[in-house]
Amino acid sequence: MLWLLVSFAACAVSLGVILAQLRKVDDAATRFLCLAVWLRLTLGAFADYTAPNLAAGLSINAISTIGVIGAGWLLMEHRLLALRALAPVYFYLSVCIVSGVLNGGVTVLVPVLLNWAYMLMLALLLYGAVTRHGCDRVLRLLFPAFALPVALGLLSFLLGFGQVAENDGSVSYRGGYLHESIYSVIAFTSLAIALLIKWRRAWLRYLFTGLVFAAIFVANYRTSIIALAPVLVMLGYGAFTAMTPARFRVSVGIFAVIFSFVAATTLLDSLPDRYTDLLTLSQLENVDITQPQELTDDERRLLSSRIYIWSRYINAYLDGGALQTLIGYGPGAWTRSATLITHAHNNMIFDLYNIGLIGLAALLTLYGAVLAQAWRLRDRFYASNLIAVMLGFITMSLATSPFNIVEGHIFYAVMVGVGAGVAAGFEADDAYGADADPKPDPEGDPASASASVAPAASARSDRAARA
Repeated sequence: MLWLLVSFAACAVSLGVILAQLRKVDDAATRFLCLAVWLRLTLGAFADYTAPNLAAGLSINAISTIGVIGAGWLLMEHRLLALRALAPVYFYLSVCIVSGVLNGGVTVLVPVLLNWAYMLMLALLLYGAVTRHGCDRVLRLLFPAFALPVALGLLSFLLGFGQVAENDGSVSYRGGYLHESIYSVIAFTSLAIALLIKWRRAWLRYLFTGLVFAAIFVANYRTSIIALAPVLVMLGYGAFTAMTPARFRVSVGIFAVIFSFVAATTLLDSLPDRYTDLLTLSQLENVDITQPQELTDDERRLLSSRIYIWSRYINAYLDGGALQTLIGYGPGAWTRSATLITHAHNNMIFDLYNIGLIGLAALLTLYGAVLAQAWRLRDRFYASNLIAVMLGFITMSLATSPFNIVEGHIFYAVMVGVGAGVAAGFEADDAYGADADPKPDPEGDPASASASVAPAASARSDRAARA
C-alpha cells in the first residue's frame, strides 16, 4: 500500500509539472504528444493492474494505446508521412506484411502494425512540435514525463521495493514496471532526453544523466548496463576535450588510455558472476550455435540461457525452406512454435526467424538510418548524442528485443523525430540563426550553445514545405 501511494504521488507531481508547462504552448498536437507519453509511462508503472488482459483479451495498456493512436493520427500533419526519414520504417513494415500474409499469420500482424502505428504517430507529432517550437523547448516539455520512471526506479530502491529475477535470483528495482527489460528501455529513452537537452548549466546535464545511470544500475538488467558503454565513451570524450588544452591532449590521452586499461582489468576481477559470463563466452571454442542439442549444460546456462535460446532460434530458422530463408516464418511466429517458448532475446536473431534475411536487412536499415541521419547533422551536439544513444540501443538489442514492446518504439520515435527535425534545420535556426555556427554556452557547458536568434514564422514555413 505504501508503494502504491508513493507511485500515485510521483505520477501526480509529474502531471502537475507537465500541465503547468503546457499552459505556455498554444497548439493541441504538442500538448497531446506530452500527455500521451506521460500516460503510457504512468500506466506502465502500475503494471499489476494495467498489464493483465481484460475484455476481448485486451489490457488497459493495449486499450489506451489504441485510443492514443486514433487521437494522435487525427492531430498530426498527414503530409509528414512522406518524410524521407520514414522510408526505412515503411520498408520494414512492408516485409512484415508480406511475410505475415505468405505465412498465413495475418491476425498476428495486428499488434505489430499497431506498435509501428504508435511509433509513427509519436515521431511525426514530435517532428511537428520541433518545427514549431524548436527541439530544445520540446525536449524540456517531455522531460517531466521521462523523469517519472527514473524517479520511481530510484524511489523503489530507496524504499526497498524490489523484485527478484526469475533466472538468477538477483534483485531488480524497477519502480513497479512489468519487467526489468521494459524498464531499462524506458530509462534508456529518459537518458536520451536528458542528453539531448541543452542545459544552461553543465552540472545539470551531469546530474540528470547521473540519476538515469543510477536508475539503470539499480534495475540490475545486465544488458542495459553494458549498453551504457557508448554513452560513457561519448561523455568521457566530451569532458576530456573540454577540460584538456589542445597542446596537452595527446600526452593526457595516452595516460587516460593506460589508466582505463588498468582500471578495467581490476574491475573485471571483481565483477559478479552474471557479468563474467561475457568473458567465458569469449573463451568458448568449437561451439556450434546452430545445434542446440550439442550445447553442454554450462553452455546452456550462459548469459541467463541466452546462448541456448539463440541456438534454438537459429536452428529453427535454418530448418525452413527457401521462402522462410528470405522472409522468415512471419511476425509472431514463435508463439505458434512448439519449441520456441520465449522471444529470442536478440532483435536481430528474432527478426531473422520472423521475417528472414530481407527482414534482417530491413532492421539493420532502421538502425543505420538513424546513425546516418545523425552523422550528417550540422549541429554536432545533437549528432554526437544521437549516435551514442543509438549505439547503446543497438547494443541492448543484441541481448533483448526492444522492438517487441511499445517502449522500444517510443525510443525509436524520439530518435527519428529529433534527428529529422534537427536535420531540417529548425533547431539551428531557432538557436543561432540560419547560417551561424553554434557558440559556447557562457555558463560553461561545453556541449551547449547559446540561443540568441529566432527565425521568422515565414522562414519556418518555407523550410517545412521543402522538408
